[in-house]
Amino acid sequence: MQVETFIGEIWIYKVPFVDGKGSKPRPVIIISAPNSKGDVRGIPGSSKIEQWNEPYQQLVATGDLENGHLDYATLFPVSKQMVFCPKCFAARVGKLKKKVLESVLRKVSAQQVECFVEGVKVPDSFIPGESVIPPSGKVIGAPEI
Repeated sequence: MQVETFIGEIWIYKVPFVDGKGSKPRPVIIISAPNSKGDVRGIPGSSKIEQWNEPYQQLVATGDLENGHLDYATLFPVSKQMVFCPKCFAARVGKLKKKVLESVLRKVSAQQVECFVEGVKVPDSFIPGESVIPPSGKVIGAPEI
């Protein structure tokens, strides 16, 4: 059965444990439209809020939903993004309010910009007398991109 999902919805998915020994049903925020195979990107959540301290994370409670209900406040760490097959979703929980979705997507974008800068924009070694210095003298990093 094909499940239709939309960006900003929260669905229940059995996320495997890191040690590979089992899984647990977790809420997942959908953060992309389906790809050509129907898969979507999402962020699995955790009710163990105190165990997380990520630079980009979103705490979501029932009041943050346009419709639906979460039993517990749930933390969604952006660093845990995964690809999900929607036909494996167990149930739809609800949809995020627009301002909360905007916050989530801004955090996803910020994290991806940092990854881009770290992976591609690594500054070359400075060689006095040879290295080009931009006319403004400005060094461009993640905050500027």
